[in-house]
Amino acid sequence: MTGRIVVAPHPDDEVLGCSSVLLGSTVTVVHVTDGVPPWTAAADREELEAQRGMECIDAWGVLSSRANRVHLGFADLAAWQAVEQIAESLTRVIDAAACEEVYLPAYQGGHPDHDASYLAGMLARQLLRPGLVQTWWVYGLYGFDQARRVRFGWLPPSLYGPIETRGDDTDLLRTKAAALRRFTSQVWPESALDLWVRHPVPEQFAPLPASWDRLPELPCYYDEELGFARHGASALAVAAAFNRVLSARPFQ
Repeated sequence: MTGRIVVAPHPDDEVLGCSSVLLGSTVTVVHVTDGVPPWTAAADREELEAQRGMECIDAWGVLSSRANRVHLGFADLAAWQAVEQIAESLTRVIDAAACEEVYLPAYQGGHPDHDASYLAGMLARQLLRPGLVQTWWVYGLYGFDQARRVRFGWLPPSLYGPIETRGDDTDLLRTKAAALRRFTSQVWPESALDLWVRHPVPEQFAPLPASWDRLPELPCYYDEELGFARHGASALAVAAAFNRVLSARPFQ
């Protein structure tokens, strides 16, 4: 294991949100889900999972990252139903790693797997023995602002602060774009990766908040823009599941 862990909801999120952390470094990347959407045909699932794993290796190579992969094995678009189980898995990984820093995807209302990974990480911090990890960070993936625009590498200032911007130099943005293009199964017109590549932005990080006792009021369009409700992950269902976790184990 290594001194830094990046928790990525899907294979590619560590590059989309944490390229500045991976660049030229030895990092443990924890993939929460297999990255195989539920609408994938049964005959294609195994091949797509393997392809996404190989794409990660190629992308890490572009970043000159010596990344080690840990796969927790949860299903894509189902992480919101397994926050406590993910937290327990993360606890075991982090406890064994003796790491100094952990990076979690921020709660942004952009994807239920991202938000579930954030809550699971926050819960894992409570379950771990105090002082095991020196610093906990959140990093921006994507979410919707008040104007219903998808924003990358952006942390709502009302929730996270102080916010630190990294990777805003031209060379890193160019290298990150090249790495993201290695995810050939994920780069199609208007996909999240395609949108970032066409309009590169730097990454944002913030310390993990000390406590959280309720869900933030953020624009969330799982149903309309993303169509996740067709697969059971409606905004209402996801919020209800998260609130049950918060009620059972308030983050303090």
